[in-house]
Amino acid sequence: MSMSETLTAYRPNYADGIGPNGTPTKHNGDYVARRLLKKTVEEVHCFIMGRTGKAYSHLNNGHIRMVCGNVIRRLYNERDSATLVFLRS
Repeated sequence: MSMSETLTAYRPNYADGIGPNGTPTKHNGDYVARRLLKKTVEEVHCFIMGRTGKAYSHLNNGHIRMVCGNVIRRLYNERDSATLVFLRS
């Protein structure tokens, strides 16, 4: 299945949201996605750089947000205590 076909298949399941900069966005609706709606790209990126030592500055903001969000989701699923606190703040 191509990326376009995959996105088309899952798009009806996405939830609407408003990002921290006030622009409309879509997300999968889970706890992590809802909590990250309140965080800026800079906050998410700084957290990941501090937690993993990895920087994604070579990517555009959308890619940084996506990659860091995926890392945060993995850390959340592992019940990483710093990630749980970050998401609650």
